[in-house]
Amino acid sequence: QCCKLSVYWRAKLQQQRQQEEEEETPSAPETPRGPGQLFSFDELEVAEAAKEAQVAAVARALEEPSIQQAVDTTPEMFSEEGWQPLVSPYGRYYVVGSWDGWARPVEMAWDGRAYRCRLRLPEVARGASFRVLLEASPELALVPDIPGAHPGLPHGLCGPGACAEGLGWSLPLGAEGCEVLMPCPRGRPLCVNWRERLHAVAAAGTTAPAPAPSLETAVDPTTGKVRNLSIGTCIGPWQVVGLLGMGREGGAVYLAQWPGTGVNGLAAVKFPAEAAELQSLALVQDLPGVPDLLDFGAVPG
Repeated sequence: QCCKLSVYWRAKLQQQRQQEEEEETPSAPETPRGPGQLFSFDELEVAEAAKEAQVAAVARALEEPSIQQAVDTTPEMFSEEGWQPLVSPYGRYYVVGSWDGWARPVEMAWDGRAYRCRLRLPEVARGASFRVLLEASPELALVPDIPGAHPGLPHGLCGPGACAEGLGWSLPLGAEGCEVLMPCPRGRPLCVNWRERLHAVAAAGTTAPAPAPSLETAVDPTTGKVRNLSIGTCIGPWQVVGLLGMGREGGAVYLAQWPGTGVNGLAAVKFPAEAAELQSLALVQDLPGVPDLLDFGAVPG
């Protein structure tokens, strides 16, 4: 009986010591909750940190350049149109896009008058944007002067320079590919234009647009040379699209456009040309980019 009591009190003493040790160990204070509060502030901070980590992981996955590459299909354009790229005396230009984090520039081809490039876009690139780089350098970027520029929106061309943040030419969501055109007369980039490359067939019953009205073309009876140019007349690569004003001695200043440049790629063409008169008319007509001499050459007649 005495032995049993000894074992009992020994176990009781051990249990008491264990309880005293647990009471001496400090526990983390519990953050009090306000009336009607379902979560403590500590719990909310942990949940917010987890949410931010998840958002960051998704962003990294979307920006992963190894799975978002555009395919350079410019050689197909050579075979379709029957021309080969030339060596440009004005340097090398590249297209770079947001689909791979602006990481992989694609070189443009020079056809003697303009730089061109054709791309097949990955699924994630549809709705993305692109820029043009001189010598593939981000410090020499060509960008529009407004965000979200596209061929149907009049805009100017800025660069080459390093201030390209937030600027680029926007691609539509449905574009499977694009063909980029940058006219560069006399080594001066004029504008950047692009067109979609879709495997679409024109709807039945569509009619061709009405022909543009033409200016009266007058011929000097003494020299037999053209005095006025008709709308649609080409002067080198430039195409006459309108009359800006009449000049001295029967001369005129026309509005001309580089074909395939949408609502951009415009310039004033003086025939016959006098620089001082062209400058005055440019100021009156509020034409940007004039009187830079972009091109010159013979005219019909």
